Amino acid sequence: MATRPLVRILPEGYKVAANIPYYITSAVIRHLLESKVRPSRIVLTVQREVAERMVAQPDDMNLLAVSVQFYSQPSLVARVPAGAFYPRPDVDSQIVRLDVREQPAVPVANVEQLAPGRNPDPGRVGGSGAGGQRGWQPHGLTRRRPAISLPSRAAESILQRMSRPAYLDS
Repeated sequence: MATRPLVRILPEGYKVAANIPYYITSAVIRHLLESKVRPSRIVLTVQREVAERMVAQPDDMNLLAVSVQFYSQPSLVARVPAGAFYPRPDVDSQIVRLDVREQPAVPVANVEQLAPGRNPDPGRVGGSGAGGQRGWQPHGLTRRRPAISLPSRAAESILQRMSRPAYLDS
């Protein structure tokens, strides 16, 4: 039986809703956001700390947050306590909604290099942009050989444009 590429069978604007294993969260999100045929919306149940990172403000962003906010507008939908699952996990979960942007948050001339297989460091929007698991360093987008080469002002602009919506703070 011959298989057909997903590009031919998925309609434009399809939506994804899933409860995925926590250990593959980043890989699944990266694949969905970087694929040729992207969904218009992604709703996932993920580990609560990971969801909070996705909607982090610039001073608290990690690489996942930069990538997610570059390609989508994330929002927290609902907290799911560990006791809601059987067997019970060690951590609480969070439903997160990613409204996928038609175009990345910031115009970048070489964004096509972020596609899987074209980037020597797949899924790494900022190259060395993460300063550890919890930190974000804007100069990481301007360091030597990042996935996207940006002037310092453009890197700072990305952080300002991808700030968290005010309604999430209320």
